[in-house]
Amino acid sequence: MVLPCTLDPRQTETPLDDLVRSVTSTTVDPHHPERIWAVAAIHDPLLAWPSSLTWSLYRSLDGGATWAQFAPGLAEVLYAPSDPRWLYLARESGLWRSTDAGETFLPVSPLRLGTDFATLEVDAQDPLVLMMGGSDGVRRSRDGGATWSLVNAGLWRYDRVNVSRLVPHPQIANLYYAYPTLGGTFEAAFP
Repeated sequence: MVLPCTLDPRQTETPLDDLVRSVTSTTVDPHHPERIWAVAAIHDPLLAWPSSLTWSLYRSLDGGATWAQFAPGLAEVLYAPSDPRWLYLARESGLWRSTDAGETFLPVSPLRLGTDFATLEVDAQDPLVLMMGGSDGVRRSRDGGATWSLVNAGLWRYDRVNVSRLVPHPQIANLYYAYPTLGGTFEAAFP
């Protein structure tokens, strides 16, 4: 199954300047800064909070001048630093991968954003290596997200470590900072 780009140049809009929408995250293509992804919540003032929110992923191909809805729901877009054609789309329906700069996406894994995992990082050297933080700590995939193994090095002493954020070290390969939901910071190397 291929998730095609739903951009239609005749159906563009500017969702970021509308007071009814609030942007929760943006991702800029590191190799083509005119390509921007944004997750926005649309608020229906006639409904009660939080059921009044409808989430969507938007994409701009012209530096934010115009936008089009790309996919409904919460999502996170991650570029592979080593290859601009590779990007991952973590959605409520699972993990998707593109090898053509986001023109098409193929499903990789049924992981659910916010339920199975909270954060995802792509390795700086290898676009097939992913690190994921979630309710059981840290997991790694060496095959682009198809399979995962638990790699809680340094976190094993703590019961129920819920990692809400992973940050790679900018200069040291395989070194990450893990931020558990309950507080604190861990530095862990994942060889």
